[in-house]
Amino acid sequence: MSIKTLFIGTILTIVILLTGQLAYILLASYIGTASSENTFFNEYKDLLWFCLSAGTYAICFILGGFFTSILTDQRKIIAKVMSESNDHPDVDELYKRVSKIDSKISIATVYRTVKLFEEVGILTKHEFRGGKARYEEINEGHHDHLIDIKSGEIIEFVDDEIEKLQKKVAEKHGYTLVDHKLELYGIKKKS
Repeated sequence: MSIKTLFIGTILTIVILLTGQLAYILLASYIGTASSENTFFNEYKDLLWFCLSAGTYAICFILGGFFTSILTDQRKIIAKVMSESNDHPDVDELYKRVSKIDSKISIATVYRTVKLFEEVGILTKHEFRGGKARYEEINEGHHDHLIDIKSGEIIEFVDDEIEKLQKKVAEKHGYTLVDHKLELYGIKKKS
């Protein structure tokens, strides 16, 4: 998870840097050939080149600072614990897990990090009935949830028949299904 975020940040920074440099080259070419009689461009071309180049580097510096500041050592631990979770922990459970790795991490840090990760699209928040907000790493695949109301166990599942039925219901009522969330609540049967 944290590596993916850093990778995306690095790619964005490189793209912005290359775009700025391309604009710098095109401007230099334009000023050098098309404006030999334009005294404004000739007089200020070095300043214009510098501003364009400096602006590009400033944007890269700001983005680079954002992507490195988002992943402090404590946040890296929280991200690692979250990505290794097979369940949907609430903040208290997540705090217990990260405290075993680094006792200096406070519950306030966990709350702030979870909120930040949710805002930037790394985690998704679930507010299952009758309980605390729980979190899971956002992944590419869609899934639904079956929640045991006695134990709190959460089972992720995908059922093609349910997916088809939901689309059929939407179409029957004149809609195109664009998204949905299915949460089933139950009590496990005794074997």
